[in-house]
Amino acid sequence: MRMNFLRKNINWVCHHAHLDKSNIINKDLLIQSNRHMREKWYLMDTIKQNYTREDLSNRIEQSIIKIVSQNCKHIRTFVDVDKVVGLMCIEETEKLKRKWKAKGITIQTATQPLQGIVGSNENLKLFEKATKITDIVGCLPSRDYNNFDEHLDIAFSTAKRLNKPLEAHLDQLNIPVENETEIFCNFVEKYEYQGKARSVHSVSLSCKPLEKQIEIAQRLKELDIGIIVCPSAAISMMQDNKYKAPIHNSIAPVQILYDNGVNIGLGIDNINDLFMPLCDGDLHFELRLLAEATRIYNINILEQIAENKMGF
Repeated sequence: MRMNFLRKNINWVCHHAHLDKSNIINKDLLIQSNRHMREKWYLMDTIKQNYTREDLSNRIEQSIIKIVSQNCKHIRTFVDVDKVVGLMCIEETEKLKRKWKAKGITIQTATQPLQGIVGSNENLKLFEKATKITDIVGCLPSRDYNNFDEHLDIAFSTAKRLNKPLEAHLDQLNIPVENETEIFCNFVEKYEYQGKARSVHSVSLSCKPLEKQIEIAQRLKELDIGIIVCPSAAISMMQDNKYKAPIHNSIAPVQILYDNGVNIGLGIDNINDLFMPLCDGDLHFELRLLAEATRIYNINILEQIAENKMGF
């Protein structure tokens, strides 16, 4: 059901996607989609071994067409770069970026080091090559587990050297012991990257006491760090019953972030793949899910989030 109160001519902005992995789901993969996100990182290696450039390009463009058909002319996508696919996904996405630019569509690319970048010279070299091509230095610090800080050091130093924005997947697991957004703030200060860094997800902020959420939100505002919310991905995170936390939905505390002046963008994340098998790339649905999960029914706020062009 559509939110009929929204303007009919919303200029949608998609701040986050993984177009290179989109449209790979089948019945066999659907069964494996129940696995933990961290297990899926490794399962993707096997899947990507069967990639071809033609199929990759077709799948990416299928998702671009779907998103653009919703009156969305700004799309940002993270693209895998690792030992399995090398630069193939980056190269095919860049080709389509140029093709769609001629049609008035802006597509930004960011690196997605799904195998990590610490402890593997091959992956690190590929990351360095890829970041020279992409618009944004994208990173996944939790992929390097005990080398979280080193991962961020590599990403920030690379971004600063190339003078490019940086985005990181943070606080995805919806557990109170995750403090990745706070750590990210420290690195933004360390590298003086205010206004050029954004967090994707920050779900685990909602596990914190209210006072802590406000404190972190104020720091995000002070450092001009944007937050990108992908509602379907957030709400679908595996529920971990080992921890105790304030009752909340599995999504960033959007109202608190908004009330404290944090810049908020809307993303889709994965489309019909191992991570999000049923997500179909519908921005209207994503915004409605954000509204329902956070109980934000102020249409002006929802439209601001839907049309926010931060970083474009």
